[in-house]
Amino acid sequence: MSDVFPPPPILRSPAAGPGNGTGGAQSRGCGAGTTATATATDEVGGGTPITAPPSAGKATICPVDGCFVVLPSALADPPGLLHLRRAHVIYDVPAADVADLGLAGCRWCDSPYPASRKRFGMSPLRAHEAQCRGNPRRRLRSTGGGPTGGRRGPPPPVTGPSNAPPPAPTGALDLFSEDRSAWERARRVFLAAVTADADGWAPFVASPARTLPSVPPALRRAWTLLGADALAWAQRAPEDPLAWLWLLTLPSLIFHHPAPRAAAARPPLTHAARGAALLGADFLAALADRDAGVWRSPPSPSGRRQRARSAEEAGLSSPAQVTAGQRRALRLVRAGRLSAAARALLAAPVAPRTPAVWDKATLLFPQATPALASAAAIEGEFPDALEAATTFARSSGVPRELPREAVDDALRRAPRGTSPGPSGLRMEHLRALGESGQAALQAVVRLLAGPVAVRRVPPLAAHALAGADLLLLCKPGGADIDGLPRLRPIGMPEVLRKLAAAALAGTVRDAAARLLAPLQMGVGVPNPCERVVHELKAELSHHPSAALLQLDFRNAFNLISRVAAVAYLARSLPLLRPYLDWVYLGAAAPRVYGWAVPADAASGAAAALPRLWLPVERGVQQGDPLGPLIHAAAMHLAVLRLATTHPGAVVRAVHDDVVVVAPHSELHAVLRTAAEAGAAVDAELAPTKCAGWSPAGADAPVGWRARWCADGLQQFSVPLGTDAFVSASVDRLAADQSRLVAAIIALPAAELQ
Repeated sequence: MSDVFPPPPILRSPAAGPGNGTGGAQSRGCGAGTTATATATDEVGGGTPITAPPSAGKATICPVDGCFVVLPSALADPPGLLHLRRAHVIYDVPAADVADLGLAGCRWCDSPYPASRKRFGMSPLRAHEAQCRGNPRRRLRSTGGGPTGGRRGPPPPVTGPSNAPPPAPTGALDLFSEDRSAWERARRVFLAAVTADADGWAPFVASPARTLPSVPPALRRAWTLLGADALAWAQRAPEDPLAWLWLLTLPSLIFHHPAPRAAAARPPLTHAARGAALLGADFLAALADRDAGVWRSPPSPSGRRQRARSAEEAGLSSPAQVTAGQRRALRLVRAGRLSAAARALLAAPVAPRTPAVWDKATLLFPQATPALASAAAIEGEFPDALEAATTFARSSGVPRELPREAVDDALRRAPRGTSPGPSGLRMEHLRALGESGQAALQAVVRLLAGPVAVRRVPPLAAHALAGADLLLLCKPGGADIDGLPRLRPIGMPEVLRKLAAAALAGTVRDAAARLLAPLQMGVGVPNPCERVVHELKAELSHHPSAALLQLDFRNAFNLISRVAAVAYLARSLPLLRPYLDWVYLGAAAPRVYGWAVPADAASGAAAALPRLWLPVERGVQQGDPLGPLIHAAAMHLAVLRLATTHPGAVVRAVHDDVVVVAPHSELHAVLRTAAEAGAAVDAELAPTKCAGWSPAGADAPVGWRARWCADGLQQFSVPLGTDAFVSASVDRLAADQSRLVAAIIALPAAELQ
C-alpha cells in the first residue's frame, strides 16, 4: 500500500538514471543536441546532477502532480526543461505551464519539448522526433544491417557480483508486435504455472510492490499496448480466469516503483528494459525484477541525514524538510482535492507494523457466526419494510441495466491522486491508455456492474477483484488501555471494482435518497448533517421539555448485516443485485491485505514477500463506493423500527449516527428499542457511549445506563447546549483551525501563494 510504506527520497537528482527506475537518458531518447550519462549513486538514485545556469534564480519544485524534484532554477530554464522531458510526458505537465513554455508532445514518446522554431534549424520538438527511439523509421535505420539480418544478437555475458543489476532482456525482439500468437502462448504458459487458488494468486494480484503514480515516458508505449490487450482479453473472455489474473498482475509488473538500493534486494531494471521484457515475453525477468524491488525496510536515519546535509550544501534546505504528510497534501492540492489535502496535513499517523497491532486489527473484522441474522430472520422481522421496498422498485425510475453514460461519468469523475488497490492499478494509469484501451476499459467496467459478472466471471477472479488494501491509522486520543493505539481501518479496493461501484452508485443515488429519506439522510441528500442539526434545533425549540438522545453502534460499518442490506436493496434497487452477489455473497469472503511479512534468510533476498490478510466476513468493506448505501440500507431497517415503535419521537440518522428527540419519560424505552432493532440487523448498541441531554436542565432518568450531559453535546461537530458549552466548543474549533493554518504555513515557501 502506497501510504504504508515509507516514501522515496524527495531530494533526488532530476537527471535520474537507470539506478532509480525513472527512465533516464539510457532508457529513452534524449533531446536533439543533448547527451546525458546516467550513473548510479548511493541513496539518491544516481544520475548526472543538473546545475543551475549562472543567471538562475531561486530553486523551485517541479509542478507535475506527484513529482517533488527540486529544480535549481525556474522551470523555463534549461535544467527545468531537461527534467520535464526526462521524467514526464506532455499529459503530466499542467496545461498552464504547457502554454507558457510553448510545449508539445513527441508523436512517438509524448515527451514535452518546445515546439517553436528557433532562428535557424528545426524546433527542439522536430529535432527530437527525428531521433526518438519510438520513431519506426529510426528503428529501421538502426537495425537494417549487420550479420543478424536486422535483429540484435544475444546480450553479452554477465560478469561481476551476484547483486549486480540484472541484464536487460532481449529488447530488440518485440514479440508482442512481431508474433502475437507466440507472445500469447508464452503468456499463457507463465500464467498457467500459478496455483489456481486464492493463496496462489495473492502474490500476483496483491503484491506488496509500490506502483508509480503516473506512466513514465519509457513505459508509455508498452503500457498502451499491453494495457489495452489485457482489458480486451478480459472483455472478450470473462470466463477465462487467466485473463483476470493477467489484468491484475500486469500493473505491478510494469509500474512497480523499486525501493532504494539500501532497501531493495538488488538494483532494478531500467524502465526501457522492463517494458522490453514484457513485450518480449520474458515475464519471469519482469516478475523477478518486481519482487526484488519491494520495499523491505525503511530508509535508514543516516541516509536521511546525509541527504539533508547535501541539500543544505546546495542551498536547498527548505525542500529537505518536507514531511510525508506534506507530500501527500501537496499531491492532493495538485489534484484539486483541497479538503482531502487539509485532512492530510493533520492526519493521524500510520499505526506501527507490529504483530500486536495486527492482532488488534483482527478484532475489527470478526468472523461470521451461526447466530447472525439469516434471510429468513430478516423477512420475519421486517415484512412491511421489505414489501414497501418491492413496491418502491416499480416506480423508482432506475433502469434495468447500467447505462453507458453512467460508466462514462464514473470514469470522468474518478478523483485523481487516490491510492491504488491490491494490484497497484491507478486511475492515472487507466487515463493514459489509448483509444482502444479506453473502449475496452468501459466495456470491462460495465461488465463488472452487471449480471455478466455473476454468470461468467470465475469465482476465483471475482474474489481477487473484490479484495482491498488495508491501511491502519492511529485514532487521536492516545493509546488504548492495552497500551496500543486505537485503530481506524482505511480500505482501498481494486480500482476496476471501484469504477463499477461508482457507476452504480451514481445511477441509483436519487432513487436511494427518495427510498431512505427522511429517516436516513446519509445517501443522496445534500448537506445532510446541516439539515439534521437545523431540524433538531427547531424540534427542541418547539418542545423545550423534550430530551435529545445520541445512539452509538459499535463498529457498525464492519458488523452490519449483509443479509439485511441485500434483502432490502435487491427488492428496492434490483440493479445492484449482481454487484452485491459477486462482491459480498461469493463462496469466499473478500480479503483485505495488510503489510508484507519480512522474509527470512532461507527464502532468499529477492523472493516474493507474502502479505498479511484478513477475510471480511461481516459488514461492508471499507472504501467501497457503494458501501455507504449498503450500510445505510441495513441501518434503515433498524431506524425504521425505532421510528415506528415511538411515533411521538423524531428519529434521524446519517448512516449509523442516529439521534432521537423524545419526551424525557420515554428515553429508557427508546434506548431499549434501539438495542433490539440494532440486534435484528447485527448492529451492537454501545449504551455507555450513547449520550442524552435535556435543554430544560432535567436530570438523567432513574437507572440511566448511558452518559448524561448537563451542559450540551456535539451533534456532527456542531455544539448544542448552553452558552458556555457552545463558547468552549468554538474555542476548541478555533484551536483546530489554528493548527491547520500553522501546518499550511509550514509547507515549502514555493508552494504558498
